[in-house]
Amino acid sequence: MGTTHAAGVDPLVNRAVEQGVPAHLLREIDLVVFPRRTDGDRYVGEVVEFVDDAGPTTTAVETDATTVHVRRIATRGPAAADEELHSSGEYAVRDAEDVRFFDAVAARTDRAPAAVRREFARKRRYVRALDRAGVTDFEALFERVAARRRTASSVEPDGGGPA
Repeated sequence: MGTTHAAGVDPLVNRAVEQGVPAHLLREIDLVVFPRRTDGDRYVGEVVEFVDDAGPTTTAVETDATTVHVRRIATRGPAAADEELHSSGEYAVRDAEDVRFFDAVAARTDRAPAAVRREFARKRRYVRALDRAGVTDFEALFERVAARRRTASSVEPDGGGPA
C-alpha cells in the first residue's frame, strides 16, 4: 500500500514514468483509489485497476514509451454516466465478477475468486448498514465492530459465528 499525489490516472501514470518506473510495472499495482474533497468532505472519487490488455471496458493512457491500460471499477458523480457501470446511489460500480482485483486477492490467499467476491459483498453490506445507521464517529465504529466480533466468537466454539 502506498500513496502519491495525483489528480487522476493519467497524471499518475505520467508521473511514475517520468520518475523512471517502467510502465509495465504499473500493472503490478492492484487498485488505485483517488480521493476527492468537496466542501471539506473527503470521499472516494474513483477506483481503477491496471490491466494487461486493451478491451471494450478499458481506457488507454499514452506515455512517451508505451501505453498503459486501465479499467474503471467505481466512480462517483456524473462521470459515471458514460461507463458500463451499475448505479449504486451516488456511485457507479462495476460488477464484482468483472473486477480482476478479486482474482488477484484469491490467488494470493489460496481461495476461490467466488469466495473473495462473497466476502467483499458481505463486508460492503455491513459498511452500508453502518452508513444508514449514521455511524461516523471512530469510537462508535470501533465499539460496534468490536461488539460484533465478540458476539460472533461467542456463538460457535471455533469462532465461526455469524459474519
